[in-house]
Amino acid sequence: RLLFVAALFLGCGLSAQTISPIAVSVQSNVPIPWGLDNLSVSNGQLYCSSRGVMLSSSLADGTVYSLYPDTMLAQMGIEADYVVRNPRDSSLYFTYREENVTHLYLYHGGRFRPVRQVDIHGWNRDICHPAFSSNGNMMVFSSRGKVGLGGYDLWCSLWNGHRWTRPINLGNTINTSGNDINPAFYGNYLVFASDSGSLSAPGYHLYSV
Repeated sequence: RLLFVAALFLGCGLSAQTISPIAVSVQSNVPIPWGLDNLSVSNGQLYCSSRGVMLSSSLADGTVYSLYPDTMLAQMGIEADYVVRNPRDSSLYFTYREENVTHLYLYHGGRFRPVRQVDIHGWNRDICHPAFSSNGNMMVFSSRGKVGLGGYDLWCSLWNGHRWTRPINLGNTINTSGNDINPAFYGNYLVFASDSGSLSAPGYHLYSV
């Protein structure tokens, strides 16, 4: 029986000066044999992946009571392992790993071509766990890019009104020689996980900038 932690980001619309603290609670009432990956929250719905199966749950008072296979994405023929909504236009973005590369797709609900792969200036490497700023014009994701500082680095792409710009590495102020993954925006802060901490406390730890 495994436990997982749900971090409830309270007051995301507030400025950095009045931002609320992050309240973290252990969700011990849902046993998941294989654990969960790529958690995200969109419109009060928790999405996560477990061994290639996309699961979802409605959040009631910050508590997860049950998880079910997500039928909305399945009906659209989407094999997703991570789902996030862009606040700029409410478009649904999702990632799917194929041939050892995690690709980014967009679902916009069109009649003839509702799902399409997002082309970011020919970027042909991983786009893992993308996160959008509050206005939806900045996307940060994790990838092993051509020029990096270690394992997985955080990369940034901007929306120029027509398309996403060529990704740039966020540099050594943020990235480390280890793996920097799972970015998320919280107010004016970018929160991410990194395994480059001290040897006395191995594993992944949360950082913010």
